[in-house]
Amino acid sequence: MKKILLILFILFGYNSFSQTIELIVSGGFNSSTQTLRTDGATQIGVVHNTIGGKQYQVDAYPGYHIKGLIGISKQLSNKTQLKLTSGLGYSSQGATVVSVNKTRITNNLNYIQIPILINFSFYKISFLFGPQISLLNNVNTKTKNSTILSLNALGNNPDFSYREEDFSNRDNGFVFGLEYKIYKNISASVKYITSLKNISLLDKETWKNKTIEISINYTLMNFKLNDKSIK
Repeated sequence: MKKILLILFILFGYNSFSQTIELIVSGGFNSSTQTLRTDGATQIGVVHNTIGGKQYQVDAYPGYHIKGLIGISKQLSNKTQLKLTSGLGYSSQGATVVSVNKTRITNNLNYIQIPILINFSFYKISFLFGPQISLLNNVNTKTKNSTILSLNALGNNPDFSYREEDFSNRDNGFVFGLEYKIYKNISASVKYITSLKNISLLDKETWKNKTIEISINYTLMNFKLNDKSIK
């Protein structure tokens, strides 16, 4: 990553083509889930989501995100552009785990996001990737027991419940995706974000976030450094 940032510094310092600063607002829909693993609970060739060694089904959680971003772009040619984007965002994400007797535990994690993304554009299509730091704001958990008596008879409702103290206050992730310019200052993007490290503080438990973001992005203002104009 250090080598990539050095290359970007050299490219953005070379003034053969124009440089532009952009102010961007972005927002949209999240579909997120989690991988849950108890150390030693996975059999060879078989992977299950487990908590405390017990198997759980994991369903996606529908959420949202909103971001304020600053982009510094450099026109490499008439057809290609390189952009470095960062800023602050808010994301509501999580997962729903379902026990063997269909008890549903919905876990909502709210994060403050700090992405640092490299965006390479060719015509209207952009490829983007980079790290993202997510700072945990709060955790909300709801439990819904099964109403089917025959399923409740299979066993006791699980005593497990997510707690805020079970989670690391920081999620280091990696982002990659695609962006398409729709019209002038409007674009749409799809990004996949995955945790790089364990976000659980519980002993022998490994949890990781996985999120798909679908966004609409609007450039509020752009400022070209070479001609001092604001658009």
